[in-house]
Amino acid sequence: MNALKTPQSQNVAFLARLAVLLLTAFGLAISFNAPACGQSFARPDGSVPVPTDWSSRHVVFTAGFTPEQAAKMWNEPRAYAEWLLRGNAPEYSGPVDSVLVQGRLRKHVTRKMKKDWAISLGAGGVAQGMSPAKYTFNVNQPPSCMFDFAVFPINASTGNTRANVVGTFTGEPQTGATTSITITPTGATGVTLTLTSSSTSNTGLNFQLSATISTNATNLAAAINRNLSGTALDRIVAVASGDTVTVSALTPGNRVTLTDANTLNNFSWGTVAAGTNGAQANVVAFNQLYSGSGTSLCNLSNPEFIFSYASGVGPVATSPGLSLGGTEISFVENDPSIGAILHVLTFGSGSTEYGANASCASNNNGGTTLPTCATDPVIPGSTSGSIATDFMLPLGLVAANAATGLAGAADSFSSPFTNYGDDTTYVGDNNGFLYAITPTFNATPAYAGANFPVQVSASPASLTPTKLTASTTVVTVTVTNSLSIGELVTIAGVAANTGNGCTAADVAAINGTQTIIAAGLSGTQFEFDATIPTATTGTGCTVNGATVIPGSNYLSSPVVDVGDTGNIFVGDSSSNLYAVTSAGTTAATALALGVNGSTNQGAINGGIRDGAIIDSTNEVGYVVAACNPNTTGEGDTGTKGNAGLIQFSFTSNSLTAIAFAGLDTGANQNCSVAGFPIYAPTPDERYYALGIGSATAANNGEIIGAASGTGGQQLKELQFVSSILQTTPPNSDKPQLGTNASTISPLTEFYNSQVFTVTGVTASTTVVTVAANNTLAANNLVTLSGVAANTTNNCTAADVAVINGGIQTIATATATNFTFDATIPTATTGTGCTVTGATATGGPDYLFVGVNENPSAVYTLLLPSSLLVAQGDPPIITATNTTDVAGGTSATTVDNDSTGGQASSIYFGTLATSSTICGTAAAYCAVKLTQAGLE
Repeated sequence: MNALKTPQSQNVAFLARLAVLLLTAFGLAISFNAPACGQSFARPDGSVPVPTDWSSRHVVFTAGFTPEQAAKMWNEPRAYAEWLLRGNAPEYSGPVDSVLVQGRLRKHVTRKMKKDWAISLGAGGVAQGMSPAKYTFNVNQPPSCMFDFAVFPINASTGNTRANVVGTFTGEPQTGATTSITITPTGATGVTLTLTSSSTSNTGLNFQLSATISTNATNLAAAINRNLSGTALDRIVAVASGDTVTVSALTPGNRVTLTDANTLNNFSWGTVAAGTNGAQANVVAFNQLYSGSGTSLCNLSNPEFIFSYASGVGPVATSPGLSLGGTEISFVENDPSIGAILHVLTFGSGSTEYGANASCASNNNGGTTLPTCATDPVIPGSTSGSIATDFMLPLGLVAANAATGLAGAADSFSSPFTNYGDDTTYVGDNNGFLYAITPTFNATPAYAGANFPVQVSASPASLTPTKLTASTTVVTVTVTNSLSIGELVTIAGVAANTGNGCTAADVAAINGTQTIIAAGLSGTQFEFDATIPTATTGTGCTVNGATVIPGSNYLSSPVVDVGDTGNIFVGDSSSNLYAVTSAGTTAATALALGVNGSTNQGAINGGIRDGAIIDSTNEVGYVVAACNPNTTGEGDTGTKGNAGLIQFSFTSNSLTAIAFAGLDTGANQNCSVAGFPIYAPTPDERYYALGIGSATAANNGEIIGAASGTGGQQLKELQFVSSILQTTPPNSDKPQLGTNASTISPLTEFYNSQVFTVTGVTASTTVVTVAANNTLAANNLVTLSGVAANTTNNCTAADVAVINGGIQTIATATATNFTFDATIPTATTGTGCTVTGATATGGPDYLFVGVNENPSAVYTLLLPSSLLVAQGDPPIITATNTTDVAGGTSATTVDNDSTGGQASSIYFGTLATSSTICGTAAAYCAVKLTQAGLE
């Protein structure tokens, strides 16, 4: 733990000085199409942007940081976003006018969450557990209809194909001969890459020859991959398989062509397959966000597409990241042949960035008719007129060397994290590799090289099945294994056997990534659920040459300790937590959080799926493992252990588990039932304001965790004593959100505060009464400052120390005054304390959460009061929406606090299609709801 912290009062002054420096030192672009001028805060005109993406929830900056830590926040917008979005920006913060920002946070009205708009995303939605990203153009001004925007990733293949050609080796070619590929975008000059065979060199444009035919293919592919073009449209990539090399244009579609030439003997190119255009976007963005029914800030009925892009071929299964300048986004595409590809996309705006069909172009005007641009996309930078630039960086193939490069290494759970201070982006894949890209947004994106990529989680050995049979709902695989429930396995090479009723349609449903279930799992077989068209008979399908690849090393999203050590923290699907330095070396011994010796070896249940929460100030972090054998306070039914919230401490070279809290009462069986992912916890506002260092739990903040499973959704608010997580909730309060089997979305906390002028303060020995025109309510949080002693009225310095002493919970409130409980040394008399210049800053602390049962809904809870209920009872719901949620929700993203119509909102994607929420055609939806109590 960090024992040397500055007092909170000193931090305020330090932050003020820091803010002036970091906000005035740098400049940024001011329009969508201008390049960003560095990853820093203020533009030359003083406007200050704030990007909010998935990573904003995973880095924490509380009171009490050291000056050394603060210096590392200079280029960290997530730190500033926390101050601003909580309404507690430091005073005298240069171009950021905290008074104006705080003045926008007002008018709390509790009511149902209302849909402002919902737009079709077509055949795919935001993947479970992932989130949209939101860009606020200028926090100094009211929300911008034109320049604020939201980005939605779409977990669906685009339908595009990439132009490709296959080359085949039949023997060892001669030395000094060449082979070449020319890529020609429509309307541009072709670019040729020529490779030369060599008996000694396997670097640069040379590839080394071998008497082993497959080695020639591997070396030629590696030579192509290490010579990516510096121009986005001219990039090609190669995949070696046996004696063949498949070369593909990274830009898909029919406006990029490939041609080839060759002087190698024992090698030839086949016929070029042209690229084709699909009809499904995999990433879209909207502006005119503050639109909707009634009176809206943008005075429109619906938002407008900025772009609808079919970027590449595969789906985007994770969350996107944003540049600070607001002109670029990063995301990962999963190509079924190439594997994970990181995109750094500079998007365009205007009618050339979405489709020309009438259902899209004619309706993309904010009117009442919904535009369907997600199914009328363009290929960024390639479709005629598009001004976008889409740099693609294949991860497993190119960033790794020839020995470790792996085709088809997808990325299921790892979203890109950008360290804005040095413009480096980190991302993982399903083969246990952690990649680094630098620069990312400030220049042409490039692989970091040196020690990156680093394989933090070792690849498991492939398994050879001896038998595979299937009913219409369950597949049984006979194979010697040490797999666990919830583990993802990739099955390949299973073939039809019509004599045993195993059809081609059956095989199509079997081959691919599957989730192991508890039933039938042993050391010699496993089972998974699937919809199989025809049940097999006898020995089932043909498994000669088939493989089962365990998914024990899928990486979670990396999170950088941007405010302290600079280390990168990442988990894997075997419940290991790793710490890696920015140089790509091991920072500390990994924590094994899923097993204890042989305990729970078969019950890891997916391991660590979500990124860690990193608290730089207190040098602690939090991670959730689906099943941990060391959890205290709870036990799963018939199994030692529980879904575990683990607190760990760290330094630059150490990683230590501190506390293990069970997140479920046992009803959900997180250690024995698969299919219910568990996500990271969220600190409450008290955590940010008070920290966790006090020896008295009531003087610290809290953290909220959640588990879901067969028995519903369990919520727990956990306290701290002397920086240590307490593993049992106070008073054993353990609300159960529902009782049906259901997944739960990641938790999103949001503190909606504003500043009120205090006109009077009086106190008994137990209750403080504050006179102020306000919009507060019971159970809101409030902090007083500037109250002074008045000995004439018995308001002593000791009284003032308590009254100004930190965050309080409101007991009662009216429009003109409010009260809170406190232990006051001396009761005041008369008009009480002196209040010249005194202010009260406060409001509700909200928790947003979505579920797919009980029914399918998104809920608003009020912290802490909503969770202070007995075990098994439902939490106190502040607001709910069941009509605009289909199949549950993705993670939610919160935007501005504003009194403007439809300008205080949450954004999410539905997890199932609907024919009522976003049009009459069945589709996944991008949804914006007005926050309960914020408009």
